[in-house]
Amino acid sequence: MDSKDKNGWQNWRGSQSGNSDGMLQRLWDASENYQQGYEPDVEARLQSFRQSMAQESVGAKVVPIRPKRNYLLRIAAGLAILAIGILLFKGQLAPSDGLQAITAPIDGTIEKTLPDGSQIELNKSSELSFNAEFAQQERRVKLEGEAFFDIKRDEAKPFIIEAGEAKITVLGTSFNVKSYPKEDIIEVYVTAGSVSVEIAGAGKAKQLSKGDLMKFNRKASKIEFEVDDAGIPVAWHSGHLNFKGKPIPMVLDGMERLYGVNFDLNTTQPMDCLQTLTVQENELDEAIEALRLSCPNMRFEKTSDSSYSVSGTCCQ
Repeated sequence: MDSKDKNGWQNWRGSQSGNSDGMLQRLWDASENYQQGYEPDVEARLQSFRQSMAQESVGAKVVPIRPKRNYLLRIAAGLAILAIGILLFKGQLAPSDGLQAITAPIDGTIEKTLPDGSQIELNKSSELSFNAEFAQQERRVKLEGEAFFDIKRDEAKPFIIEAGEAKITVLGTSFNVKSYPKEDIIEVYVTAGSVSVEIAGAGKAKQLSKGDLMKFNRKASKIEFEVDDAGIPVAWHSGHLNFKGKPIPMVLDGMERLYGVNFDLNTTQPMDCLQTLTVQENELDEAIEALRLSCPNMRFEKTSDSSYSVSGTCCQ
C-alpha cells in the first residue's frame, strides 16, 4: 500500500465509529497480502467440495419426496365429475336409452324430416322424441305439445304417436295432435286419410277420418267428437281458415288460434248467425274489419295487446 492509500484510509477511518471499526481494520490488513497475478485452482476446489459432500451423505437419512402426480390426478378427476354434472343438469348429454329429441322454441315453430321420410312441424314449446333406431324395427314417437304430421306410408311399419293418455296409430296420412302436459284437453284432428286413436282406460280404439276432431278431457275422462271442415285445429300450421256458414263463436275461436289473441264475448244478444269468410295469418285487423262489415252492430274494443272485448249483436 503506498502512502497515498494509507493517508486515504486514515482519513476515512477517522470518520467512522462503532463496532465495525475492528472488522474494517482486519479486512484492510488482509488486503496487504493480495498477490498480483494470482489464479485460483477451480478444479481442485470443486473436487474437494465433491469429496466433502460424499462423506456427509454416508449414513444420512433419505427422505422421499412424494410426486405431485396423484394430487394432480385427483384435481383432474374432480373437475371431470363437476363438468359431467353440469352437462347432465343442462340436458346436453344423450339419454341412456338412446332417445333423440326435436324441440320447438317458446316463440316459434320448427319443421323436420324424420328418418323414415315423414314430415312434421312442431308448434311452440313442443317436443318430439324417438329412439335412435327409429324406423329400423318400428316407427314410434312421443309427443309433448302440438305437432302436425304428414306421414310417409308404410303398411309394414305403422306410425305410432304416444301423446299423454292418447295413442295414435296410422299407416300414412296427415293429421294434428295437441297434447300439452299442463292442459286438460287432448285433441286429434285429421286432414287426410284416417287414424286410429286409443285413449288409455277408455276401451276400444276410435277411428277418425278427414275433418274429424276428437277431444279428450283429462279431468272429466270424457271423449267428444266433432266435424270441423274449417281447419281450426291446424290454423297455426296452415296459416289460414275457411269458414263456410259457421256461427260467430266458432269464427272467433278459430281467429284466436290463428292470431294468438283472445276475444271476450260481452253480450246477451244473439250471435248464432252464420258467416262465410276466409282469414289469413298476419291479417288480424283485416279479419276484424271483415266481421264489422258483415255485422255492423258488433263492436270490437281492444283491451290489451292480445285481448279484445266483443259486444253488440250480429243477428237481428
